[in-house]
Amino acid sequence: CRGTVRASAGPGTTLAGIRVGKAVSAKAAASFVLDDKDVAIEAMLSFAGREPVVWTQSAPLAAGWSASVVTVAAPSLKTAMWQPRRALFVIDGSRSMELVGKPLVNKVLGTIAAALPAGIELDAIIYDRTAERVFKTWRKESPAAVAELQAAVTRHAPKNGSALKTAFEAAQAAITDGTRAQTLVIVISDGVLGEVSSTELVAALGVTASTADVLSVAVTPPQTTVSGAALLRAPVTMLGGTFVEVTPDDVDDALQVVDEWLRPSFLELDLGTLESVESLRSGGGFTRAIVHRTAAPALVLRGRGETAFKVTARPGPSAPGLAQLALAALPANPEPYFADADVGDASIVRATRLYKRIVAAHPYVREGLALAVLTTQGRIARNRIAMVKGGGPYERITAASDPVDWQTSSAPVIALGAAAKPNAIAKDTLERLFRDQLQPKAYACYQRALVASPRLSGTVLFELRMGRGEVTQVGITGTTDQKFEDCLRDAAFALTIPFPDLAINADDQTLAHYPLTFQVSEAKPVIVLGDADSSSPLDIDSIKGGVPNAKTPLGDLRPSKNP
Repeated sequence: CRGTVRASAGPGTTLAGIRVGKAVSAKAAASFVLDDKDVAIEAMLSFAGREPVVWTQSAPLAAGWSASVVTVAAPSLKTAMWQPRRALFVIDGSRSMELVGKPLVNKVLGTIAAALPAGIELDAIIYDRTAERVFKTWRKESPAAVAELQAAVTRHAPKNGSALKTAFEAAQAAITDGTRAQTLVIVISDGVLGEVSSTELVAALGVTASTADVLSVAVTPPQTTVSGAALLRAPVTMLGGTFVEVTPDDVDDALQVVDEWLRPSFLELDLGTLESVESLRSGGGFTRAIVHRTAAPALVLRGRGETAFKVTARPGPSAPGLAQLALAALPANPEPYFADADVGDASIVRATRLYKRIVAAHPYVREGLALAVLTTQGRIARNRIAMVKGGGPYERITAASDPVDWQTSSAPVIALGAAAKPNAIAKDTLERLFRDQLQPKAYACYQRALVASPRLSGTVLFELRMGRGEVTQVGITGTTDQKFEDCLRDAAFALTIPFPDLAINADDQTLAHYPLTFQVSEAKPVIVLGDADSSSPLDIDSIKGGVPNAKTPLGDLRPSKNP
């Protein structure tokens, strides 16, 4: 399919060119070819000022209703508020990062380092449950220094725990070590964090906006989201900087504009009645679609970049298809948008009737469909276009290979329609984890604790947060013996839990509560196994084997050679 894209710049900008793939046209129109691959089309704008611009473009729908598309676009700030003299990488080395992969982390690290200002000093902190500073001093940026940081990432043995707060405390010590210098803190994580507040994170970093900026890079495995996005954004919002989210499949393309990551973002954007945006990357933008019965609302964008700003929306250039674009951007069931303020059955009926009328007037709008490109060549093209314009169904058929004949081929046969397995840690798996891994190590802890406290006994409750193959957090209540508690926490963090199937609910988090009762009977320590529950939910209503007796303190389990 061949086509032409045309662009018009809105007020406050001029059109610098149109990029189609890697080709750039300096004209206001550019041709493209759409086949079996996606085509990236980008209108490049030059901004008159250093603040974002806001445009509104409206089109009539029906019965006095109109649709508007609100566009916010931000300039690319060529220089930051200040040039950092130091860059401190804070790299997640926990077990869940194995789903991202060390080669990808090193690629991100190396590309960012290459884009940093000349003469900058480097260091890094790699963290899981604990945090370790790599160089322990600042070094001038060089290929050898970057290679040494990458080697440290490669050597690091992934462990449970994602203690970003601990890493930020180590970062504070590095930033305030000796002579203070303006520092860019670069966090590379998958966003899997334990329970910690944004206030605690910012306080742990312990710096001010005049001395540090934060670049948070969230690398998310396929089929996952950044569960800790709000936490990773918090230091960016408080101190300034940029939040970037990339996937392994998109990281190569994203790194082509890594210099934009190092520029300051526009923060705390507020569009009044429309959804607010926490941050907008330098050179970025977004759109919002609204439907309204009266004139488009007067919008004012407030926020802060290098300074606080207040921008009034201006009318953008007219363009065909605005109504279709606005309607396609609405939720799958937009009828309530057209209902009266006092929503009742009669109002919903009128709204549904009105929406059907609007869709009939704009027949290209379909649920889940924003654009369809139809060829004009061939015998049936004209009839197909007429059918779609008349409201007929349109479906794109993707070519599929012929099925393998299992009777004549040695190729493996894949059974389709198999039931999906739940991704949350299953009940039986939790039982094995607690029996085979936690209980023997807890028994060893109890034996050591009895040397100093022969009368030590009681019930200890473990609270474990788990996800993406990692124990991210361990809480323990029920004991006042600090050494015993620390040993039990180490035992819980030593659990090896299974990695999820990323194609099925990869972001499930398991919160398991598990009690163990410790007591001395017949001069031998005994652990009474408890029952576990979880918010997944994972309700273990019975544990096979019962409570171990004094003669066999480990029940039916054999003691581990290395408990």
